Amino acid sequence: MAAAFQYTLVGRFTTKRPTIGDIEKIYMALGNFQGRVSIGARDYRSIYIRFELEADYRRAWSQPTWRMGESTLHTHRWTPQNEIGHQAHQSHVVPLWVGFPGLPAHLFTPKALESLANAVGTFICLDPGVKMFNRPGYARVCIEVDLMAPLQRRTMH
Repeated sequence: MAAAFQYTLVGRFTTKRPTIGDIEKIYMALGNFQGRVSIGARDYRSIYIRFELEADYRRAWSQPTWRMGESTLHTHRWTPQNEIGHQAHQSHVVPLWVGFPGLPAHLFTPKALESLANAVGTFICLDPGVKMFNRPGYARVCIEVDLMAPLQRRTMH
């Protein structure tokens, strides 16, 4: 059953949630997603966002805060654990953008950057500028980190 939710985010608005129709229009325009995205009401402030494509899910998860009219939408990765008690908005697993300055050019490959990112957290996606090789002196990737886990001080010796 949880597999059906593998590409699902839970969103919580800072104020009352807009209509589902308004959310769909704004979210789809901001996200420019390639596959189908389903948005459903959870309660008066929360929604479920299910993605057909993993790439769209990763892209949306790498940007956890979206401004929608008078409210702000904060998204979290769905897990069965955060569903219990309806407390998904208190997740301690968050996306984080990290940079690797001064990397040699041969490390600017998706596979190498994913390996580096996984040494710090769990790889989510590459910055679009990295894919285009626009900033060869600085690689930026988005990772998933658990804020309750001990901080890793070093990745290489």
